[in-house]
Amino acid sequence: MAFGLKLHSRMDQESCRARGLSASDLERQLEMVARGTPFPELVAPAVVGHGIQRLESPESERLADLYQARLNSLEVIKMVPASGAASRLFQPLSAFLKGLVPVEEDQIDPGAPSSQPDVAFLNRFFAGLHRRDFAFSSQLDEGLDSLGDGLAGNLKFRKYRHILQVLLSPDHLNYGRRPKALIPFHGRGRNVRTAMDEHFFEALKYGCGKDNRSQLHFTVSREHREAMEDMAEAWVRRHSGESVKFAVDFSLQSAKTDTLAVTLEGMPLRDERGNLVFRPGGHGSLIGNLAALDADLVFIKNIDNVMPEHKTERSFHWKRVLAGYLLEQQDRVFGILRNMELGGGDSLRAAEKYITEIHNGPVPVPEEKESSAKRAERARFFLNRPVRVCGMVVNQGEPGGGPFWVRDKTGELSLQIVEGAQVDPSNADQGSIFSRSTHFNPVDLVCGTRNYQGKPFVLDEFINRETYFITRKSREGGALLALEWPGLWNGAMHHWLTHFVEVPASTFTPVKTINDLLRPEHSD
Repeated sequence: MAFGLKLHSRMDQESCRARGLSASDLERQLEMVARGTPFPELVAPAVVGHGIQRLESPESERLADLYQARLNSLEVIKMVPASGAASRLFQPLSAFLKGLVPVEEDQIDPGAPSSQPDVAFLNRFFAGLHRRDFAFSSQLDEGLDSLGDGLAGNLKFRKYRHILQVLLSPDHLNYGRRPKALIPFHGRGRNVRTAMDEHFFEALKYGCGKDNRSQLHFTVSREHREAMEDMAEAWVRRHSGESVKFAVDFSLQSAKTDTLAVTLEGMPLRDERGNLVFRPGGHGSLIGNLAALDADLVFIKNIDNVMPEHKTERSFHWKRVLAGYLLEQQDRVFGILRNMELGGGDSLRAAEKYITEIHNGPVPVPEEKESSAKRAERARFFLNRPVRVCGMVVNQGEPGGGPFWVRDKTGELSLQIVEGAQVDPSNADQGSIFSRSTHFNPVDLVCGTRNYQGKPFVLDEFINRETYFITRKSREGGALLALEWPGLWNGAMHHWLTHFVEVPASTFTPVKTINDLLRPEHSD
């Protein structure tokens, strides 16, 4: 595969300059694509008792209480990656509307089973509309009513494509182009809540910290920023008062993290006008957005992982547990580092004992007669890092990454979240280790990004840059290769102090397709 780059026009140069990229940056990207995805060395799956902590009721209650007791002295921010478009939610419906799947309207029988996946999906969706189970049913009914028959009439006369036209098209409700954050998820009639609403209510329940301030940060795409800011402003206006203050802000993924789209032949992809095609560099690009947040604790949770408020108490309890666990681990590490700074006699022993616990094994000693000063330097290097506590649920077949023990090129053994795309498909042993994983990563994190002196870490220093992905994508029907930077909770946090804690599967309620809203956990 012969990769190469030639910025042969002023337009190419302007396009790069607008993103803060140079020709050498693009050459490096092409070289990375040419090398392909670097595969980590999986040593073993992290399991309960060896990498994953299982906390029984008394212990979990104690940690939740610890967090709650210290909450009013902490700066807490809830960070929500929310740049996802709703188009993926509605993709099966959109494909039917555009005639891209071999299904006709007379094949749809709401509620009936079908061996054809496309028909089964449509049957389930329209059965949900019949029952008015979707939070957007009333709005859809109003939109259809303005054109003639309402929702009931259109369902009765099997006008399924017309229903979807009103739901998805830009001329009507335009759900197909809205951000996922602004899709109604829960409720009925006019009392509905979008995914963004639910995150606001969550922040009220477990994230009101210092000065009784509830802080949320949404990472958004440029085209959706204004609509989300307007909604946030209206929400804050309605709900702020003496008892709670809201601070809501937004950020974009930096254009400097964009990556070249590459043809399968190894050349930069160009559009119909001859311009270079760039793509967002994956969620790992958001490490800079996280670094810009000034807080003691940052909760990270995806925009679509929410549930109705009356079903949330158990989930909120485990958010407090994870935060309490992080505070307790920080207390230990910060105490050790301060004691080492003061020259405490037992500080090195305490440091190595803690490292042994983290590794679930003896501290690696590269030299048999290593001096105390050298050991202390290495211990400080190991401990003085950002901390993350990641909730893990028992794997029930959801696609995505899981927790593993990984050895990097320096020989360091650590706990990491690994995606299937990072596993060498030609290595049967690595595939076997990946398949034995017992838990799944639901993206349920609490992060501590300040050091023992209260100063923010430079998060860029803790990225493992050899954990990028090369994925195959499509554009206008053609295949391309896409470079994605080390994932936010994967390689971008590779060198953090990592703890995995088991949380109940009931705390993980993602909405990846619109029919997920018909699951019991999302029902009223």
